[in-house]
Amino acid sequence: MPTKRVSWSVTQNEIREMRKLRKKGWSDAEIGRKLGVSRQAVRYHLGPSGRPIGVPPAVTPQEVVALAKRGMNDEKIAKRFGLSVSRVRELRNEGGLKYRRGVKPSAN
Repeated sequence: MPTKRVSWSVTQNEIREMRKLRKKGWSDAEIGRKLGVSRQAVRYHLGPSGRPIGVPPAVTPQEVVALAKRGMNDEKIAKRFGLSVSRVRELRNEGGLKYRRGVKPSAN
């Protein structure tokens, strides 16, 4: 069994391996034991959802437009996807649904 490293720094290959193992259902502790890092280090690099910290989820403009057309506001969409409100507005504009302050969104 590998010894645990004190440092939380890991290589990109190790992060890819962490993702693969998480996808297979391994716990953070199991992944840490296999790679020789702590459970906390695994959680730090993958985050609680398995997505690396600082990497936004893959959200398409079409997903944002669909939610906006159903009446969901930008703040709720941002919270749902873990994005900033300004990024939600960018995606909505890319999807052809222009932002107008105080006006319910409508397709162009």
